[in-house]
Amino acid sequence: MHGSASSTSTTRAGPALRGADAATTATMEWVAWYNTERVHSYCGNVPPAGYVETFHRPVAGTTAATENRPI
Repeated sequence: MHGSASSTSTTRAGPALRGADAATTATMEWVAWYNTERVHSYCGNVPPAGYVETFHRPVAGTTAATENRPI
């Protein structure tokens, strides 16, 4: 993961980051993107945040969320 974050921040932000504050900000922005916007094939090609929201949404006509449905 470190390599991905490092290469992403250097190609998207341009030259190497200057200082700990800039590195912290870039890391937090990357984590926010990774957890909310990127698509992932395991999640059905939707962002993880959308997948989690759908997973916890009640099933139509019941009070049970998807995770609590009997298989």
